[in-house]
Parts: sequence; structure tokens; C-alpha cells
Amino acid sequence: ALRRYTRALLQKNSCLRQCKLGGQPQLHELLDSFDSQLCGYGARLAQKRRDYTAALAAAAPAQYSGISQGRETAGTVTRVKTCWWIKVNTKHVRMGPLDGAKFPHIIYFTYSAGGVTYQGSRYVRYFLRCPVKGERLAVFYDERNPARYAVSL
Repeated sequence: ALRRYTRALLQKNSCLRQCKLGGQPQLHELLDSFDSQLCGYGARLAQKRRDYTAALAAAAPAQYSGISQGRETAGTVTRVKTCWWIKVNTKHVRMGPLDGAKFPHIIYFTYSAGGVTYQGSRYVRYFLRCPVKGERLAVFYDERNPARYAVSL
């Protein structure tokens, strides 16, 4: 379907160039047939892409689990602290002390691994979206020492 779509598109583009250069008037009638061909091939391509995406979505959890080796869990943000003492000015000219000011944050969260609840924290840079209290986040932990972790924001 992709080859036929590409071939029809190339032929249509060639026809359009010939029409622009003052080609035969019957070429205008051909353009409508190219549109119907492109619509048919495009619909088949879109369906194949949907089918392929559905197949990928079905296989992705098993692949992801194999990559993370089951050492991922969901954590919950328990507190968000704004680092007011670290002000980053994002504007060259400011009309007031907080105009263009951005602040990094520290998030505190809990997660469970092996039936034990752990607490953790992470520094969130000023240009990243900071999670809010109660939001879920992915926590990756060391299977030998679950108190060691990494957070995906």
C-alpha cells in the first residue's frame, strides 16, 4: 500500500507540474482520479499503522518489564518544597524582583518495594515541570538495596 501511495503521489505531483507549465487540459481531469486513489491507499496505510501500533502496545509492557527487570514501582509525592533561595532570572530586563524568576523544587515521595515503604527526595530543576502533592511518579530501585532509587519525571 505504501508503494502504491507513493507512486500515485509522485504521478499526481508530476501532473500538477505539467498543469502549471501549461500542459494539456485533460490533465486536470486526471487530478480527481489521483485524489480518489490517494484516499484509498491512505486509508489502508492508516489502518495498517493503527494495527501495528496496537500490536506494539500489546507487546510493550512485557518488553518494558524485561528491561526494568521488575525493579520499578510507583511512588507518591508527599511534599513539594520551593527553593526560594535559588532564584533563576529568565529575563534580561525585569520590571520587578520576581519578574521572570523561576525556582527549582525539592519533591519528597514514598514508594514500596518488597512490602517495605521507603521515603525519598529529588531535586527538580527550574525548567522542569514539578509534580504536585499526591501525583504518582515512576521510581526505579536497586534490587539489593531498595533504599537506593532513581526517579523518572
